[in-house]
Amino acid sequence: MWTNSMLKENAKSVLKNFYWMAVLALVIVSVVTGLVNNIPNWVSGTPSAASSVTQAIDAAKDGEISDSEMQAIQAASAASSGVGSVLGSILSIAITFFVINPLSVGTCKFFIEARSGSVEIGNLFYAFRKEHYLNIVKTLAIMTVKVFLWSLLFIIPGIVKGYAYCLTPYILAENPIIDSKRAMEISEQTMNGEKMNFFVLQLSFIGWWILVLFTCGLGSYFLNPYIKATETEFFMCMKAKANSSNIAQYGELPEAGFAGGMGGFDPNAGFNPNAGFQNNGYDPNAGYNPNAGFQNTPYDPNAGMGSVDPYNQTPAQPQNDSFNAPSEGTSQNDSNKDDFNFQ
Repeated sequence: MWTNSMLKENAKSVLKNFYWMAVLALVIVSVVTGLVNNIPNWVSGTPSAASSVTQAIDAAKDGEISDSEMQAIQAASAASSGVGSVLGSILSIAITFFVINPLSVGTCKFFIEARSGSVEIGNLFYAFRKEHYLNIVKTLAIMTVKVFLWSLLFIIPGIVKGYAYCLTPYILAENPIIDSKRAMEISEQTMNGEKMNFFVLQLSFIGWWILVLFTCGLGSYFLNPYIKATETEFFMCMKAKANSSNIAQYGELPEAGFAGGMGGFDPNAGFNPNAGFQNNGYDPNAGYNPNAGFQNTPYDPNAGMGSVDPYNQTPAQPQNDSFNAPSEGTSQNDSNKDDFNFQ
């Protein structure tokens, strides 16, 4: 059974090997996220519309334009702002689906692989590979919409669903081609009975977040790797639960073997049940010779018994130096007397 302290100790132990790379990785993610989130504001044109209204008000004060012209300018500005807001919202949603969500999968991939000793910044963009990009986008888009719809029911159901699906990015990081429905099913079933535990785990970092406030937020860049590494350890425990309880089917969540002494144990790591067998069909007699070791020699009932006279049936004398047959002319009794020294 895992505990919060155990997960944190594991995270610290693992993080020693790539802490500064983890800081750099999360800084990159933060910068990319900030840039793409500002794109809707640039595209919407809201600042230019506001500037036009300001200029019109100044001109009206100077008497350069009439009140009717002023109202027309305000109406056009409002329409422009409305269209810009709609376009900005659509673009924001698209950016979330096509950039932010895949980037979250890449972050999970980075920490999972770094845990096994493979520290590569390129793993941050793992989800953008063409062979599985669309599946990741589709899965996380469905998840995001579901959480949003549940949030419409007084917020709390949305929070609960968010915790139920929190393993989905990690599952996609491990198996990017898994079916969308299965990815969310595995996450939801695995998190049964674990949502409050995960909430308490996240809440245990509140002391660190209070300290971050005194650094004007800069401390978050150094705290986030620790939190993310701890959440990765939580996922590894949940993956073991999913596999051991058959929530995940064989191959849906690959087990981790030993990696640098830090990975989990996989009893089947490297095992190929068909190794050494040729696909040539089954031959029950392959290599079997029923006559192996037998000579095709006729049966001899006297084999091994010495030579026997078939007429007088006098057996051959055994070869025993300690036995002396009685000489000719000496009776058996005389021989016995000699042997036992009878007088």
